[in-house]
Amino acid sequence: MTDRDKISAAYLEVKVKPDQREFKINRNDGNIVVSLKSSPIKNQANIELIKMFTKILKKPVSIATGKNSKVKVLKIEYMTKEEVLEALTAIKN
Repeated sequence: MTDRDKISAAYLEVKVKPDQREFKINRNDGNIVVSLKSSPIKNQANIELIKMFTKILKKPVSIATGKNSKVKVLKIEYMTKEEVLEALTAIKN
């Protein structure tokens, strides 16, 4: 078993802003703010959030807490929090 196999998941707190013009990830004072195009109605914003983070990180992503809140904790499988933050820093919005 390698060290990579031992990593279970990273947890990342994000604040979401639904009904925006474009999908965007910003870091403000250490906080991660995610602008979503979708509306929170019928869970559409949560679906977009999970879909986009899964696409960016290429790992399974789920909402651990905050499904009905603007502040959510995402669970990212098979990555450390440092790896997640590095990957998010590397993307171009």
